[in-house]
Amino acid sequence: MTAQRTSRRQLMHSAARSALGLVTAATPQIAGAASAEPTLVFVVLRGGADALSLVVPYADPDYYRVRVRTAIAAPGVDAACALDLDGRVGLHPRLAPLLPLYRAAELGVVMGTGMGDSNHRHGDAQRRIEALLASSVGAPLERAPRPVALGARLADVAASILRSRDSASAFLVDSEGWDTHAAQGAATGRLALRCAELAQELAVFRARLDTVLSRVIVVVTSEFGRTITETAMAGTDDGGASVALVLGNTAYAGRVRGEMPDLSRGRHLAVTTELRHWLPGLCARAPGVSA
Repeated sequence: MTAQRTSRRQLMHSAARSALGLVTAATPQIAGAASAEPTLVFVVLRGGADALSLVVPYADPDYYRVRVRTAIAAPGVDAACALDLDGRVGLHPRLAPLLPLYRAAELGVVMGTGMGDSNHRHGDAQRRIEALLASSVGAPLERAPRPVALGARLADVAASILRSRDSASAFLVDSEGWDTHAAQGAATGRLALRCAELAQELAVFRARLDTVLSRVIVVVTSEFGRTITETAMAGTDDGGASVALVLGNTAYAGRVRGEMPDLSRGRHLAVTTELRHWLPGLCARAPGVSA
């Protein structure tokens, strides 16, 4: 790692830490913890993942007003309901393998995130988010092989991390199939299948990296989200803000951060938590630093 790259991360960390108050000032390192930069793994949900299904704002009555065919039931309503996180929002029921990680303060959620000036063209938005991810770590991203299943891609990344235990790097992993204009489904259906795969493979990935997890951060996000309202084909169109899941020893672990967008205004979820404001600070954090 060059001094230039280290300086770049430090500068971005300082600027980003105060941008939204999402990352608190660094506190002394845990005794014996490594001071190296973390290894970053970015999982991009390609196609525009529906934030309102991944992390369900069940306490907001507007959610059930605008989502008639794709809504996830509130916790306790039926067997396939949202999995409560903080009394306001809950995970999609098929993301259940991630709930123990949240409760163990390993997984965090960032609401209303995205690139506020992004258009709704997939190719453009995907190129822009990849550029933002690379600039946040100050180095090119190593892309997991395509086309193979998500689990195989994550297994390759895990093997690479375990082979290089003492060096930091950054990886890009693609997850396809999140463009749900029609027949999106709710607790079951097309989107639920994608959620089930994502949760299962992330849980397996975390287990593979158990011995080095303290220096690995995983960020799951999408190039944009989907519309608040539904389509005539029981789906959702390409929209605005999405949501991010953050796995690792960070200030986000065990918390829901960011501001939930207002569902009563407009068709697109407003970006309330700019990705470019909080991501660089997260990427610069050293493992073993307590939030």
